[in-house]
Amino acid sequence: MTALYIIGGIILFFVIIFNIPIKVAISYIDKQFSVLVKYLFITIYPRPEKEEKETPPDEEKTAEETAPAEVPSENEGLSEETAEETPSEVEEPVKKKLTREEKRALKEEKKRQKKIEKRRKKREKLEKQRKREEILNLVGMVIDTLKRSGKVFRKLVKGIKIHDIALDIDAANEDAYEAALNYGKMNIAVYNIISFLRSFFTISIDHININCKYNSSDSRYDASCVVTATPATILGFALGLAVRFLFVFLKKKREIKKAEKESARALKKSEQAA
Repeated sequence: MTALYIIGGIILFFVIIFNIPIKVAISYIDKQFSVLVKYLFITIYPRPEKEEKETPPDEEKTAEETAPAEVPSENEGLSEETAEETPSEVEEPVKKKLTREEKRALKEEKKRQKKIEKRRKKREKLEKQRKREEILNLVGMVIDTLKRSGKVFRKLVKGIKIHDIALDIDAANEDAYEAALNYGKMNIAVYNIISFLRSFFTISIDHININCKYNSSDSRYDASCVVTATPATILGFALGLAVRFLFVFLKKKREIKKAEKESARALKKSEQAA
């Protein structure tokens, strides 16, 4: 019975720990970006800087006393006359005229080097193209994963809360017409982004102040919010996304193999017909 109590206590402890939210305070005020991550009373980020230990004065004195004496350089004992005698500059070698054969060989070498450089650039271009295609395929798989996740994905993401959103924006321009346009664009952008985020996350707003400043070029964009999520939500979201991604990845792999087999068959048929 005691063992069951111990196991139950351990499970309860982990349930409590995994359901205490992690707080991430994000702010961009006076063109200064800052992030603060806290869990319970522990600051995860930024970590406090370690103070450098100051060396006591007694140790500094001993360090100065034990420092090696300066050794005179080799040239210090030389007189001015001997210094003048030493050559300061090395004579340049006499340029030798190239024969016709040497010139031809040099031209051929330059052509060969150009060909090598051209091939190298072509290889680099193909490598960049391949990497770009890989990134695009990965992005496509991620988007496909998110689309397939549907309700499960939204339910997990709803556990992530964005609250205390505070926005103070001054849309400024020296031209009154342009300032009014910027003010309208800013209102549309801000409220559209918030409505988009609301479809995924749980959101609460502290305040939104968007002002229009005429005859001024000093625009201001101050924003802050607090994001909270429990480790259980983050873990569930990560595992759910990983499983879906693996499913999509394996499906894409099968489709690629199938396409390769079909292309190989078509090529074989064309060769036989020829």
